[in-house]
Amino acid sequence: MKIFFVYLSRIKINAFCRWLSWSACRHAALVAGLSACWVMLSGTGGVLGQEPVSATDQAKALSRAFRSAANSITPAVVTVISEVEGKDAEEISAEDFPFDLPPDLHLPEGFRLPASRNVGSGILIDESGIVLTNAHVIHGADRIWIRFSDGSELEAKNIKADSNSDLAIVYIASKSSLKAARLGDSDRLAIGDWVIAVGSPFEYESTVSAGIISGRGRGVAAIRRGKMLQTDAAINPGNSGGPLVNLDGEVVGINTAIVSVSGGYQGIGFAIPINRAKWVADQLIETGEVQRAYLGIRIGSVDAEYIRENDLKVPANYGILVEGVISDSPAADAGLQRGDVIVDFAGKSLRDVGDLQDAVEQLPLGSRHSVGLFREEKALSVMVELRPLPVGAVPRIPGSPAPKTKSEEGS
Repeated sequence: MKIFFVYLSRIKINAFCRWLSWSACRHAALVAGLSACWVMLSGTGGVLGQEPVSATDQAKALSRAFRSAANSITPAVVTVISEVEGKDAEEISAEDFPFDLPPDLHLPEGFRLPASRNVGSGILIDESGIVLTNAHVIHGADRIWIRFSDGSELEAKNIKADSNSDLAIVYIASKSSLKAARLGDSDRLAIGDWVIAVGSPFEYESTVSAGIISGRGRGVAAIRRGKMLQTDAAINPGNSGGPLVNLDGEVVGINTAIVSVSGGYQGIGFAIPINRAKWVADQLIETGEVQRAYLGIRIGSVDAEYIRENDLKVPANYGILVEGVISDSPAADAGLQRGDVIVDFAGKSLRDVGDLQDAVEQLPLGSRHSVGLFREEKALSVMVELRPLPVGAVPRIPGSPAPKTKSEEGS
C-alpha cells in the first residue's frame, strides 16, 4: 500500500504540473492576444477609440515643433555688420588682424589695408539692448551696425570682447521694444537632440537650418578656452555669433566655427555652449573683462598610447599630465609636481585638458578644491586654492585632430 500511495502521488503531481503549464500557456496567449488587439485598435502611438497616428502625422508634428522654435527665436536674431576703414602701412597694427602675425613680418612700402565689411550674426540676450555675438565677427571694426529681422538698423556704441572664448557683447539703444531670446541649459543636451541654427549665412538673413547635436566636449584649435558642441545643422560663413536653438525655442549654443575643405558647410559645425557663453557675457557686462581662476601648470593629455609608452600605472586610459609647475602659483603652493597625472578635480573625473580648464576657470577666486592624482603609481589628493589667471597667460586648448587640408575656421 505504501508503494502504491507513492505511485498515485506521483501521478497526481505530474497531472498538476501539466495543468499548471497549460494554464500558464493559456495566460500568455491571452496576454499576447489582448496586446495585439490593443495595437490594432489603437494604431501607432494612438489611444483606444481614437484614429491611429500615421507616419505623416508624426512628421507633421515634428515640422510644427521646428516651426514653433523658429518663430520663437527669429525676432531675437540679428545681423551684425562690421565696417573697417582703410589704413596705410604706418597705421596698421597687430590688432587689425584676427590672427597672430609672424614677429619678423614687414609690410611692403606703400601697402594699404583696404576698407572691408564683415557680416555675422548675433542674438539679443536682454531687452535693454544687449547683443551676444562672436569676438571674431566684430574684431577690428570701426563701426558696427545691428540689423533686425524687419530690416531696421541701429549702430552699436559699446563693445566688450573676450578673444580667448571668442565671445563679445555690443550695446544698442532702441526706442521700440526689443524681444530677448530665452536661454536654455546646454548641460542638459545629449547627442542626438534636435537643434536649429539661425543666422545670416552669406547675408541671407533669418536663415534656419536643422540638425542634431552630433558631439560634445570638442576641442577646437581656433578657440583658446572652452570646449564646444558639435552639430550637423548647416553652418556657413555669416552664421558666426548666431544661436543654436533647441525645439523649445531656447538658445543652447552660439554658432562659431566649421571644419571644411571647401570653406562652406560639410556637416561639421561647432557652437559655444550657452552656459559658458552666459558666464562670459555676465563678466563682460559687469566688469568689461573675463577673470578666470587658474592652477598654474603646463599640461598635456594622457591617452592609452602615452600610458603604454611610459609604462604608467594609472587605473584608466585618461587623465592630465603635469608637464611643468609654474613657480609662485596655486599648483606650486599645493605641492603639485612635474609628472603627476591628474584624474579628478573637485570630485569630478577628468578625461582631457579641456575638462580640467572648464572645471577650474569658472570657480570662485579664493575657493579651495581637491585634486586627485597619481604620482609614481601612488594615489594622492591635495588641496588647491584658486587665484586669478595672470593677464596674457592664456594657453590654447589642444584641438581635435585637424583635417589634412583646412582646419577649423570661424564661420
